Amino acid sequence: MVNMKAVHFGIIGCGMIANYHAKSIHATEGAALVGVYDTVPAGAKTFGEKYNIPVFDTLEGILSSPDIDVLCLCTPSGLHTPQAILAIGHGKHVMVEKPMSLTLQEVNLLIDAVDKHKAIVSVISQIRLAPAVVEICLAMLPHPHGPALPLYR
Repeated sequence: MVNMKAVHFGIIGCGMIANYHAKSIHATEGAALVGVYDTVPAGAKTFGEKYNIPVFDTLEGILSSPDIDVLCLCTPSGLHTPQAILAIGHGKHVMVEKPMSLTLQEVNLLIDAVDKHKAIVSVISQIRLAPAVVEICLAMLPHPHGPALPLYR
């Protein structure tokens, strides 16, 4: 068996969704949650105590930590792309809540950062395999009998 180093995660943003990330990281073999940061120090302190992890006082602190491989961005949507680009620039990989970006221009900036730094960015889309979503995606695929018809006229 290959002995692999654990992937060390940090979380930016301690709102409700951050708890799902923390629990998933704790439940994943080979993953370790090693730090958290939030703009509300009391929230970060409570979160850090709950998961027994260090709390960073500044965004720069968590971004520059050599102990973190991947940052989970659990912040408001408008911050996702700028924070992802900052994280990538600091040598981190990124897991970001949806939406990844708010504009096509932001998407292109993020893609450029990923290409430049050879980073990995993953966008959380927790319902992608829900039956209704799969059915819609399949309906959008080319069909041997022609395109799917719209449900309205």
